[in-house]
Order: sequence, then structure tokens, then C-alpha cells
Amino acid sequence: MSSDSPTSRRLLQLNDSGDEVRHIAYRTSGAGRPVVLLHPVGLDCLWWTSYISHLAEQYRVIAVDLPGHGRSSPIRNPMTLGDLASDVAAVLRAETDQPAHVVGVSMGGMVAQHLALQQSQHVASLILCATAGSFADAVRPKLRERGHAARRGMDAVVQPTLERWFSPHGRSTSIGRSCAQTLAANDPASWEASWQAISELDTLERLGALDMPALVITGAADITTPPEASAALAHALPDARLSIIPDAWHLGVYEEPQPFLTAFTRFLAERREVDSVPPQRE
Repeated sequence: MSSDSPTSRRLLQLNDSGDEVRHIAYRTSGAGRPVVLLHPVGLDCLWWTSYISHLAEQYRVIAVDLPGHGRSSPIRNPMTLGDLASDVAAVLRAETDQPAHVVGVSMGGMVAQHLALQQSQHVASLILCATAGSFADAVRPKLRERGHAARRGMDAVVQPTLERWFSPHGRSTSIGRSCAQTLAANDPASWEASWQAISELDTLERLGALDMPALVITGAADITTPPEASAALAHALPDARLSIIPDAWHLGVYEEPQPFLTAFTRFLAERREVDSVPPQRE
């Protein structure tokens, strides 16, 4: 992290209906057009550290701990992906008056879609990584079962999750070990609630209403949300491009970050060029 872009840790209090008070934790760094980073299920904003270091040179980066993750409050009542998106919108209202470029990986990409659908005024563009817009009905019970598995303790979900997310080599390196530690430290009830929310994803038929540019990107070796799911997502969006990273697994964005970072920064640089062009007079 450059010395002129210190990271600030923040905590936003949210008052839900009734007496419940929750907090959303997030980190900010840099200055300029905001870029929001949304992590996958089971991880947290710390997984964006290398991206923040690069992006904060040109943007105001806001990396959020989604509810039930990191330093945010655990999930104690059912929450939908739309509810998670509303919490991200609350962070944006607290931090900026500009629409943000929203980057979401896996569950974070699902939340990003809901944010754009619910409150498009907050979204300048979307980068949807290793994510989907819907699931076949036969798949939804399997997704819920991934959440139910945590009732036996988080240790029961660690190895199956690593096998879906990382290459065999990645699982044996520091990235795999770090992920195992992060997953094992999760709150089981929040993990289960998050998977319930994921199992309800169904945005594809509504994405045609969005008018912001999007980059849909995934790994060619992603077995969790395969390239076909990303292709369907890109097809549903009116202004989207699709990028497939050779050999990358589901969380290649963290295992082999360079090609993903290159694609992100190229897409964002194009958005900067568009923003800098003065409007034409009629």
C-alpha cells in the first residue's frame, strides 16, 4: 500500500425494524471515482488487499465485509441477496455521492447484480467475476445443503469448499491454507444463511433493464460457476463483454490475480476515458 493512500477501517451502524442494531465493516483507501469490492461467501474484505494496493492509486476503493463476514455483524435473521445489496447501498450513501464501479466475486457478484437492479443510481459499472445470474431448480437444494453442512461445524465445509474453489496446486500453497483458516473461523449460522440467500438467486430475466457497462469474467476451469453460466450472464446484460481466463479456477481471482487485475484495470481505465469526455452540445 502506498504511503499516500492509507487504509481506513470503518464501521457503519444500521438500525433495522424493531430493536436490532447491526454493523457493516469496510475499508477505504485512495481517492477518485469509487470502486466497491465485494467478496465471496465465507471470506472478507482482507482478501482484496493486493487489489486495493493497486487500485487505490487512481480510485477511492471501498472494500466491504458483507453481513455475517469479517468484522460485520453476524446474520441472526434470514437475509436475501437484496438485503445484502441494501447494506452495500447504505455504505455507499455514507461514503460517496458518486456512482461506483462495483466489483463482485461469486456471492459478491450476486449482491452486485441486486444492487444494480434495486438502486442503479449507485452503480456506474459492474465487474461480475466467477458468478451466475440463476441456477437450475435441481441445483438449489444442493446449494442449501452446503449451508446446512455447517451445522456439523465449519471444519466439515472447509475441504469440500477448497476443492471447488482452487486448483490442486492452489490448495497446497499459502492461498489454500489461508482460505482454510478463514473458512474455519466463520460463524456457522451466517454461513448457512448466506447459502440460503445464494440458493434463491434469479436475476437473469431482469438484467436487460440495466444500462451500465459490465465486464463478466471467470476462469476456464471454474467448476462452481462454469464459463457457460458467465456466458449466460453476459448475454442477459445489454452492455457486457465476456472474458475467460485460461486455466483459472473459481477463485482464480485470488489464486492467480494478475490476469484478473489486468482485465479489471483495463475495463476501469476505459470507464475513466468515457468519464473524461465532455458532453456534446446539441
